[in-house]
Amino acid sequence: MRVLGKYFAESIRTLRVERLRTTQQELAHRLGCSIRALLLWEHGQTVPQAKYLTKLAELAPDLFEMVELPPDAEDRQRRERLRQEVHEAIDLIFERAPETLLNSLVDQLRTKAGKWASRKG
Repeated sequence: MRVLGKYFAESIRTLRVERLRTTQQELAHRLGCSIRALLLWEHGQTVPQAKYLTKLAELAPDLFEMVELPPDAEDRQRRERLRQEVHEAIDLIFERAPETLLNSLVDQLRTKAGKWASRKG
């Protein structure tokens, strides 16, 4: 999920700094993860596990809407890898998240997927 990590990194940083106005230490405590894990997410080195994605989505129900693809994402292979990683992340979330949160995330992902698809036109 390394490709996906780059796209989540900015969203997680934005959530922490601009919306929650909190430190890495405080957010890590709220999520129940280590500061190192949060640092890795914010630098795009790793992607949060499903339980942390769920907690992040509870803090920001539009988390997936915040994820932006870069303009050079038109490369077919990169897009396909990203699509696979998004599906893997969704599968993990579905295994653990409450139904109301899932419905919200699914709607956001469908909207985002439509925007991504329309870029290729």
